[in-house]
Amino acid sequence: MVPNFLLLTVLRTCIHTIEKKESLAQKKKAGTEEADDSNSVIRYDDTIITLDESVHETIKNRLQLYCGERSRSFQLDIELDSEGSFFNESYNMRGANDTDFVEKTRALTRLLSKQQNARVPAGCLVIIDAVDEDGRPVIVCIKAELTDALTTENEDGISKLKKVEKLILGRSEKFFKLGIIYQRPLGEGSAEDPKSEWGAILYDHQFRAKAKPAEYFWKDFLGFSIQGNDKLKGKAFFDNTAAFIEKKFRHDLEAKSRALADLESYVTNAQVLEIDPEDYKLTYLPEELRDDFHEEVAVDFTHPFTKDTSLLDRKLAKSRFEFPDKIVLTGPKESFTRNKVEVIETQEDLDSLRVGEGYTIIRIKGNPDRFLTYDE
Repeated sequence: MVPNFLLLTVLRTCIHTIEKKESLAQKKKAGTEEADDSNSVIRYDDTIITLDESVHETIKNRLQLYCGERSRSFQLDIELDSEGSFFNESYNMRGANDTDFVEKTRALTRLLSKQQNARVPAGCLVIIDAVDEDGRPVIVCIKAELTDALTTENEDGISKLKKVEKLILGRSEKFFKLGIIYQRPLGEGSAEDPKSEWGAILYDHQFRAKAKPAEYFWKDFLGFSIQGNDKLKGKAFFDNTAAFIEKKFRHDLEAKSRALADLESYVTNAQVLEIDPEDYKLTYLPEELRDDFHEEVAVDFTHPFTKDTSLLDRKLAKSRFEFPDKIVLTGPKESFTRNKVEVIETQEDLDSLRVGEGYTIIRIKGNPDRFLTYDE
């Protein structure tokens, strides 16, 4: 069970700033392409921030909203626990004096800067050392993009304290990410494996399993894994398999449409209670593609897992057909019936059309990315 963040006590907070990396093109233009690009420029602030009561309450409320029991956050596994990892540095914050705490927040900022590329905007890293209502440690990490009003400390009268407040108070969820580790109650996990005694939470409005823009934060920086989350594994399996089908059948529209229909049928079949990539491979894919599927998709799923399509339900409820020049036809799946939407494929079908009769006739240049199929 995740902590009740409304009962959290924040002990101390540090905030550092990571500048945006220059791209290789920018380095070449400036004549510095040979420079070391392993880190962004970091502006450290070694002051420990003491939160006033209003900001303290605001942060607790926001954490409960975004990462509490009924939130849209994800509970993940802690995978990386080696020296210098996010978990290792955070784990060792327990009982650290203020000087050591600051140094560990600096180390985490350096770790994050190494994972960011030139596409990631400048931002602040806020590290919060806290305890839950039973005194168990909770470490909160906030990665927030800088807004114009926050780029300079004290600009327009914005203090460090208000900066922390505004970073998590921002109404646009797209501008921050949250990573949290918390110690579970005594008896949960194994003393031989310290990370098993800790839970991990991720909140990222733009988070997608296997999505490259998000991986630098949840996987590379935080060292989290989706392997314990069936919702995310279900979505990753579907998205990765669909991408595999698109690639392998890109020159055979009929085979691609049939394979995509089989994939949707597999994940929506009420009789299928767990997703087994190996079973799917043997049942639906031709023999010549099975080895490639194993290497490109199934290898990421070491065991069958309980089916949970809750992150796919909205997507699966719609039909989507893409034409050249980014023209898209989409709508509820139940609306795609022959008496509502039909592709005219023969001259005879075309000759039988009549203007009016409650229909709209549209001509689109190019073919859709798949055949129009009907649930009848």
